[in-house]
Amino acid sequence: MLDDDAHDVADGPVVARTRLPDWPRLMPLRLACAYFGVCDKTFRALGIAPRRIGRRVLWDRADLDRWADAMAGMAARVPDRSVSVRATERRFYERMKNGKPQKAG
Repeated sequence: MLDDDAHDVADGPVVARTRLPDWPRLMPLRLACAYFGVCDKTFRALGIAPRRIGRRVLWDRADLDRWADAMAGMAARVPDRSVSVRATERRFYERMKNGKPQKAG
């Protein structure tokens, strides 16, 4: 007879993640602690900055992943697109200021 968790085990180092929750993008402290697998005291000691929406204090899953990747010595999985967007925006405004037309493409 198979255990309920038997379908979660795969051959080799890969494990099917069928039973893990679909984590929200912004998480309250309780979920952020569960995401990292630590207690709230340990999580707060990590110093990861939360986001505030009204009175709610939430942690961004992308920030948590970046922190964990940095701790493991890994490069960020998702590049920060805002940097390239700001650079493109800056070039656009410089061209507009100098009176040069925007190049197509």
